[in-house]
Amino acid sequence: MNMHIVVYVFAGIFLFGLAACGVTMLCMWIVARNQLEEYKLHWKNIQTVSVHTYKPRNSVVPYRGWLVLTKGYNVAASHNIPLILSVGNTVPGELRTEAEMYRDALVNRFGPNHGVQVIVARNRSVRETFGEVKETQKEIWRLGSSKHAVIGLAPHIARICLLWRRATKAIPEPKRADILFVPVSKGPLRYWFWEAAMLWMHFIAPPESRLQNWLLDLVGRKG
Repeated sequence: MNMHIVVYVFAGIFLFGLAACGVTMLCMWIVARNQLEEYKLHWKNIQTVSVHTYKPRNSVVPYRGWLVLTKGYNVAASHNIPLILSVGNTVPGELRTEAEMYRDALVNRFGPNHGVQVIVARNRSVRETFGEVKETQKEIWRLGSSKHAVIGLAPHIARICLLWRRATKAIPEPKRADILFVPVSKGPLRYWFWEAAMLWMHFIAPPESRLQNWLLDLVGRKG
């Protein structure tokens, strides 16, 4: 095969991938912006708040985890409402769940009397975002909350919205809470690239599929 043709083919694939990534990130930004505007209009009377966390490294909450956790803590403190954490065992060799590690991190930073009620979900097998959503919904229903705020990094919001809509369909109408999404806009540009890839993976390896479970095992997210 002519070397020039090979170069053109690979250049075309690269440019197509770059364009697809750019369009995906633009859509993610639009969703995050729209959800923030929706939150600004309807933030009053929220009754619970939850945070979409990130896997700790060596049992230490990562930077992007602190971004969303701090925002969740501030929202919970300002409204005097419970903060829900729902992820189970994700770190090999760690006895605590991811939610328990984030709860302990709050105590270490703000002290044992930080004034926010932290609700840690009970299902220790949850290790991915869709399971996190379903466990959070159980706590929302248990607490009798009718309006709930979901905290996530801005690039994560588009995928979070898809998962919450999917999970909400399984809940009878009278039990459904109003859900508001609160994007946290801080963080490096690489988070947008990462979440663009994860958004594509949402369609390639759907939640609770065998392929997703295999990938979670591959990257060491224990359940």
